[in-house]
Amino acid sequence: MLTSLKATERLVEQLEAKLGVDGREDVRLRLLGEVCLGAWRCGAKNWVAGRGFGDRRGHGGITTLVRRVEEAFDALPTSLDLTIP
Repeated sequence: MLTSLKATERLVEQLEAKLGVDGREDVRLRLLGEVCLGAWRCGAKNWVAGRGFGDRRGHGGITTLVRRVEEAFDALPTSLDLTIP
């Protein structure tokens, strides 16, 4: 958990530096950092579990990991559109 918090903090610091915005005053930076880390976690979990197009657990190396993380980021817009009937 502490590692995740540190990773989020580092990501937010990078966003602040590049965008010239203070994350303490603009919640969007912290939210973006959390969303990015969440997408990374989802992609990494799918990679470890061997989920995906013909993947097997433990196979595919870094190329498959990158693909799983990209799929998680690509799913963000439609995830925000989900509604409960």
